[in-house]
Amino acid sequence: MEGFESLVEKDFVMFGHQFKARLAHSARNALAEHEFCPVFVQFLDCVYQILSQYPSIFEFNAKFLFDIAYHSFSLRFGTFLQNNDRDRKNLDIRNKTVSLWSYLNLQRDKYLNPFYIKNDPSFSED
Repeated sequence: MEGFESLVEKDFVMFGHQFKARLAHSARNALAEHEFCPVFVQFLDCVYQILSQYPSIFEFNAKFLFDIAYHSFSLRFGTFLQNNDRDRKNLDIRNKTVSLWSYLNLQRDKYLNPFYIKNDPSFSED
């Protein structure tokens, strides 16, 4: 789970994915509606499709992906607020909010995949 969290943090959050614009966090604004493009949710859906086809290769379950998608819209956590790291730093988001990862990791057992097989031999590149 931590590996997937790190991937999302690195490749979406820190890389500058514009969550506020792409997920229309301020949809009252016409520009926000124009920029709405749920690429992050589509990414989570792709991972879900792979999980559905190969249920033993991910340590986490579908509930984990659903909760990440849900909370990317909920605005309950600072993880997906604003459009880039500079905005999050200027607003001191890390100190004023809780990270989604902290919340999910406190409930780790709820998100563990019972079918997970570490280094599953049925899923190989051959």
